[in-house]
Amino acid sequence: RKEITLNDIALTSGRVPLVTTNGRLTDASTFLSNGTDLIVGATSHVANSFVTFAKNQNAGTYLSVTNTTSDTAGNSAIYVSNDNTLVQYFGLITLSAAYTTSGMFVADCAVLASRKVAGLNLGTYDNYQTSVWTNNLKRLIISNTGNVAVGNGTAALLTTATDGFLYIPTCAGAP
Repeated sequence: RKEITLNDIALTSGRVPLVTTNGRLTDASTFLSNGTDLIVGATSHVANSFVTFAKNQNAGTYLSVTNTTSDTAGNSAIYVSNDNTLVQYFGLITLSAAYTTSGMFVADCAVLASRKVAGLNLGTYDNYQTSVWTNNLKRLIISNTGNVAVGNGTAALLTTATDGFLYIPTCAGAP
């Protein structure tokens, strides 16, 4: 066992060393670590985070989690939890085409799942609507005032919510 000490004056404290194609060490101002936190693509953290990923570009920016196995238990997921056992969590899960379906975990499907005691809340922080889409078309709208529109963009079924109850004042006819 050998102990190696790096003493390269070209490296900057707090930056993660990288090996170049010619085998030399270098560092980048946007790949940082203080031993506890990691910053990639930025020079400082987003508030209260211990990992920050950033990219400045006029295009999509993605965080990718990929499992190339398409077997009966194949899935990819991101879990968010405030305990270290993942007993209670919020998850974004994608399941392979050969996944063994069980409950809401259906083969070749994406799932938003909550195992939090109080359930799953869906909404907006501010005065904005919430929409559900299928086939790239808006099918359900909950307006910022609580009204609900169900349909194909022109809303085949409109409702009004003025006192906490759902009223269906008119109907386009039999389904």
